[in-house]
Amino acid sequence: MNYVYLSLGTNLFVRERNLKYAIKKISEFSKILEISSIYESYPYGYEKQNTFLNMTLLIVTNLSPFLLLENIQKVENLMNRKRLFKNSPRVIDIDILLFNELTIKSNNLEIPHYDLYSRKFFVIPLLEIISRGYSSLNFNINKCNFKDKDLFLFARKCF
Repeated sequence: MNYVYLSLGTNLFVRERNLKYAIKKISEFSKILEISSIYESYPYGYEKQNTFLNMTLLIVTNLSPFLLLENIQKVENLMNRKRLFKNSPRVIDIDILLFNELTIKSNNLEIPHYDLYSRKFFVIPLLEIISRGYSSLNFNINKCNFKDKDLFLFARKCF
């Protein structure tokens, strides 16, 4: 069994519905243990777009990191995710933040996520789940060096 933290983000169409649908699809290949609150945040990088809804899931899966990535990308493709340019608007974005205590650096996958320690929309929902008594895996808060501004508009309980 593999314990994994996933980050979900969306800023197009009916954002809460996008998150719900992505969670439903993820639950078809993994068991969802915990869901963070939903956080609304300003866009990062390309700023001329709608605000995002972000959240984190703690899942358990039998999939390897690369098979999990493949399944996540299938969900994104099913939801018509377009990669027009870096930080472009998106119907859904699903990132693997942590996978057990693994460290992986390949052309298409980096664990921990390459920007985990510099983005509050990754760290805050992750810490919310960890604060409920779940494992932090190999997360180290001392590595945080945020690049983004104070970006949260509000947080609310999930669905």
